[in-house]
Amino acid sequence: MMQENQVSNTPIKLIWNWVNKEKKNIQFILVYAIVSGLLSLAIPLGIQALVGTVMAGKLSSSWVIIVGMTTVLVALSGSTKLAQISILESIQKKLFVRYAWIYKENIAQRNDIDLTVKARKFLDIVTLQKSFSKLIADFTKSALQIIVGILLLTIYHPLFILVGIGIFLTIALGFRYTWKSGFESARNESNMKFSTYETILCLAKRGESPDMETKHMENFHNSVDLYVKPREEHFKVLYKQAKFAIFSKTLFTAVMLIVGSYLLVGNQISLGQFLASEILIITLLDATEKLVLSVENIYDGGIALEKLNGIESINEPS
Repeated sequence: MMQENQVSNTPIKLIWNWVNKEKKNIQFILVYAIVSGLLSLAIPLGIQALVGTVMAGKLSSSWVIIVGMTTVLVALSGSTKLAQISILESIQKKLFVRYAWIYKENIAQRNDIDLTVKARKFLDIVTLQKSFSKLIADFTKSALQIIVGILLLTIYHPLFILVGIGIFLTIALGFRYTWKSGFESARNESNMKFSTYETILCLAKRGESPDMETKHMENFHNSVDLYVKPREEHFKVLYKQAKFAIFSKTLFTAVMLIVGSYLLVGNQISLGQFLASEILIITLLDATEKLVLSVENIYDGGIALEKLNGIESINEPS
């Protein structure tokens, strides 16, 4: 029973439970993200058509139409981002109000003990708001761009399927070997951050004896020193992920240039297809890099949820 409870309260499980509560809003964001991703990935196709038209040696009515349609695609992609921003603002407000009521009701029902320390963890609501906003906006968009981008690459030549599979496996392996250590180091860092905060509150008190003030100062120095190590450990995880993302981007850029050049020289793809595929792969690899780097928001958001749920759960207000 204890093991089941521990598993149900892991950061990933808490994030998933929150996603289910915000399912309707997140579905809207996913729809906008899909549309935005498709529009941004359709731009290389417009450029391919534009190159083919210009190569004919004159500017025709088709050129005007292609330029106009490509411009409209950029404008529509921007409009979907504005819609996402509005929904994210609504989610942030709901997060704050929900946890404010949870803490208020819980504290009111448990006036037999001092919940000051746990109540101060409500400050993590700011971390949760920022992390989840970035997570929903950036993570979902990057993931969808990668999926759609890989599918579009297969249109140009079957050989690109291998490149797409390689990118997918690289991302999977990167997450597989770092997410556990990322959550652990983020939790340790958060614990020491709040410990330091508590010592600062003690220093802010007035009217205490000199001995007590000296003790508070020693506690402050110790907590700051103890914070540095878990922060460095967490940074090592983030730095490792950043190196992994940059290395993967560099590797697959070289692979695509080599493969694309080989297919172009062999007349298996046209010049327009070559340019479009290279633009597409750059967009895809940028999305891959953003996806890997945005994992920090999962760590911060998951640990913030863990902290906010630290005060014993009660029925949430509807």
